[in-house]
Amino acid sequence: MKNDKPTLTSGIPRGVETQTLLALQKQGVSIADYAAIGTNFALRVEIVATLMKHRLFATPEEQMTSLLRINEQVWKDPTITMAAMKAIGDPPPCPMLDEIHLYCVVLLSETGDPIRTFARNWAACEFVHSGNTWKYDGLVFTPQIVRVREKAIPRPVGLRWAIAELGRTYLYDDKIPDVLAELDRTQTMVMGQELPLIAALHPKWVTQMNTTDIPPVFAPDLEVSLIGESHYDHRPLLFFRNRGDGVGLIPDLIGRTNDGYSFGFFR
Repeated sequence: MKNDKPTLTSGIPRGVETQTLLALQKQGVSIADYAAIGTNFALRVEIVATLMKHRLFATPEEQMTSLLRINEQVWKDPTITMAAMKAIGDPPPCPMLDEIHLYCVVLLSETGDPIRTFARNWAACEFVHSGNTWKYDGLVFTPQIVRVREKAIPRPVGLRWAIAELGRTYLYDDKIPDVLAELDRTQTMVMGQELPLIAALHPKWVTQMNTTDIPPVFAPDLEVSLIGESHYDHRPLLFFRNRGDGVGLIPDLIGRTNDGYSFGFFR
């Protein structure tokens, strides 16, 4: 007997969309569930957040595979193995993305020397983005040019999972010194040498950067003195330009409003 009961795929030409709806139906999604996406605001927000995370960020498994490839081709660090990555345990659950926060889970590696870690993380970024990167000449990875902020929280040596916030928490009207003071008061780890590695492990994220919903990101825990200068009043800024330059890393001035840039920090 023919089953005339409507399904998620009724009346839709077969193709990728149909197969997607069939997969949802197999998981128990009903017509009412699908229709609720258009009428239930909370449900729609959660679905959009999940889709955004899928669009921008790699899964933990994908990151582990990428880090192994980076290490084999670039770092050649004998301590970075699949067994070592599995030994640190499962990654933490990622908070929900919303119109302010852009959270992701990231796999990080720390050498114990922040400047060395910064340099090798940029090498990983260059490797993953196939050389479609550029670094401002005044940003040289030496203690004479780049130093760690005095109040920076020490990082544990080795591998670790972390939750990074790369979104719009601090934008536009917030000045860098005020934001740093607030984060220090709450003992929040500010982003530093980790930033280029996040761009390597989440390549789709960095290529979607703009100055609105997916902003360029500062690494405020590192201070930069431009070549020929004696004061450390710049911070590394990671951004993307879709004109052939690709991923860029430049020192930018502190002490002014952010103009659409974000502060990277860890939850």
